[in-house]
Amino acid sequence: MYSTIFTIIIFLTPLVLLASFIPGLSVAPFVPTMKKDVKRMVELAEILEGEVAYDLGCGDGRLLLEASKYKAQIVGVEVAPLMYAWTKLSLVFHRKKIRMILNDLFRVDLREADVIFFFLMPNVLPKLQEKILRECKKGCRVVSYSFPLEGWDADKVDQLLNRMPVYRYIVQ
Repeated sequence: MYSTIFTIIIFLTPLVLLASFIPGLSVAPFVPTMKKDVKRMVELAEILEGEVAYDLGCGDGRLLLEASKYKAQIVGVEVAPLMYAWTKLSLVFHRKKIRMILNDLFRVDLREADVIFFFLMPNVLPKLQEKILRECKKGCRVVSYSFPLEGWDADKVDQLLNRMPVYRYIVQ
């Protein structure tokens, strides 16, 4: 009996991991952002009370938790089911009311966003830029960790020695 259960677990574990993490590889693999950098991103966004902030590819929810301190409506978008479940559980544990969406970030409506955060691969950014220009209202603040948005002039850049840069853009 125990050997059957053990065999099932051994067989299913890699399948669950593949099903959970491979979808994220299309836009970005899961790479946790350091807590100091999460704080830099949120501070650079200048979130105001009552605004709506999206984290596209929210991973383990670090940024969601930091942004929730600003009394804004926080929305996490995650495509990998395992990361989504982990983050949902974490938010319950932290007693945070943060909306989570299990979906591809390109299928999520961003019209209500006042702030958008992401840490994505550079090859995905042009398509995301088109989506932002198509859906987001003027004045929406876009915060990119590590990679600049080609053809856009950053409103602010937080560049510290030995740290990844953080770029902020304002949708025109």
